[in-house]
Amino acid sequence: KRSSIKAEIDVDYAEILSKIQYDTRFYIENFLYVKTKTQEILPFKLRRAQDYIVSAIEKLRAEEKLIRLIILKCRQAGSSSICGGILFHSTATTPFTNSLIVSDDTESSSYLLSMSDAFYDYLPEFLQPLKRISNAKELVFENHNARERLKKPGLRSSMKIDTANNLESPGRSFTVHCLHCSEVTRWKKPDETMLGLLQSVPDTPTSIVIIESTARGASGWFYDTYKKAEKEENSYTPLFIPWFWVPEYKMRLLPDFKLSDEELEYRDFIERVWGETLTDEQIYWRRYIIVD
Repeated sequence: KRSSIKAEIDVDYAEILSKIQYDTRFYIENFLYVKTKTQEILPFKLRRAQDYIVSAIEKLRAEEKLIRLIILKCRQAGSSSICGGILFHSTATTPFTNSLIVSDDTESSSYLLSMSDAFYDYLPEFLQPLKRISNAKELVFENHNARERLKKPGLRSSMKIDTANNLESPGRSFTVHCLHCSEVTRWKKPDETMLGLLQSVPDTPTSIVIIESTARGASGWFYDTYKKAEKEENSYTPLFIPWFWVPEYKMRLLPDFKLSDEELEYRDFIERVWGETLTDEQIYWRRYIIVD
C-alpha cells in the first residue's frame, strides 16, 4: 500500500503510461513531490517561474524546435527545482537517457541530485523504474539483479553530477541527452567547460539543455550567450525571471514608510514594461535588500 503522503490514484494506468513520457507538466504536477522550506513533503505544484519554464519547453516542442534554454533568474524562484524535475521526468520515463547536472561546486551538485532521490521515493510504485545505483554522484535506472538484467534490463538511463571546476568532466567522455548547467556565472572557466559539455549533447528532438544562473556582472560567457540569445544570434531561448515573481519577496511596512523618487520611477517602469504593479511591501523588501 502507498504511504499516507501519496495521493490515491483512481485512473486508467494504461492511459497514464501513454501520456507521461511526452507530457512533462502532467508528470511533474501529478506524480512528483518536493521538500518545502517548512520541512514538509508536498506535491510539486508549479510556481510562477516554474510554470514559465515548463511553458517555454512546451512551446518549443510544439514548434518542433530543439530545447535549448538559457535562464537569467532571481534567487529562490524554484528554477533549480523545476530543472531537476524536467531532467528526472526524461530520465525516469525514456530508455537509454543520460542526464548530467553540473554546478559550481560539489555541494550544490549533490543537492540538485538529491531532489531526484525524493522524486523517486514518492512516485507511485507502478511508475518507479528499476533502480540499480543511488548515491551522491549518480542515479541509475537499471535492473540491480545481474542475472535478470538481460531479460529485464530496465530503462538503462542515468542521472550523474559533476562540478564545473572538474575539467575532466564526464560530459566529455559520453553522450549527454539532458544537460542542466547551474550557476554558470560562478564557474571558473565557463568558456572551456561549456565547449566540452555542449559538444556531448546531440541535436535530437528529445535532448534538453538548460543553462541557468543568477546575475554576476555584465561580462563573461553567460552574459555574452544570454545577450546573443536575446538577439536570436544563437539557438538558445532566453528566459528572464524577475524578483517580483517570488511571493515571499515582501516586507511589513514601517509606519513612516514613503517611496523615494527612484522607487516611484522604478515602479512606473515595471508597470510600463511588465504590466504589473508592485506593492509597497515589495518595494520595501527591495530597498532592504539593496541596503543590506
